[in-house]
Amino acid sequence: SEQGTVIDARQVLLTASTSEAYSFSFKLIADAGDRILLPQPSYPLLEHLTRAEALTGVPYPLHYAAGEWLLDRDAIARSWDSRTRGIVLVEPNNPTGNWLSPDDHDWLVE
Repeated sequence: SEQGTVIDARQVLLTASTSEAYSFSFKLIADAGDRILLPQPSYPLLEHLTRAEALTGVPYPLHYAAGEWLLDRDAIARSWDSRTRGIVLVEPNNPTGNWLSPDDHDWLVE
């Protein structure tokens, strides 16, 4: 684009669906037996997609409080171990429609 970032077409991967995109992403970051943290509630196929890649999907809860959905930071910290390779964040989340709060975003970045 005129003002945007130029990306070489060889760096772009098009998929037929989000499920296929998740599958490629999981293959990129994890090996069989590794763990991926999955939000609950969320897209119902995430658990199936991790199993299809021989990964363990570990749920972490989202809590609704004061009009917004928040990460359960303690549950995430307790769930993370040496075999954890990633955390799935869906924005907007399906089915809640929530976005990651700025505070939760900052906490994850740290």
